[in-house]
Amino acid sequence: MKYSIKTTKTLTTDNGLKFSVGQDIAFMLYDEKSNYHDHYIGEITEITENTITIKNIEVDGEDINGEMIIDLHLIEPDSCDYVYFG
Repeated sequence: MKYSIKTTKTLTTDNGLKFSVGQDIAFMLYDEKSNYHDHYIGEITEITENTITIKNIEVDGEDINGEMIIDLHLIEPDSCDYVYFG
């Protein structure tokens, strides 16, 4: 008998929202150089214990090529949200 097992990880944020690989996420990171909160949107490609990896990234309305690894502890409290198109 063959089994097909797929393990998925879910990110539960401090404001109670749940995200998984393939979902879009919006959040803020504080930029010490500019003393400003940058707004990020991206598609989650990987979730680990301490990081998320995102692609199709938009930062403050500007498209960014490639992928980014984001340390979860750097995300501003209560800033994670779902992304709605329409």
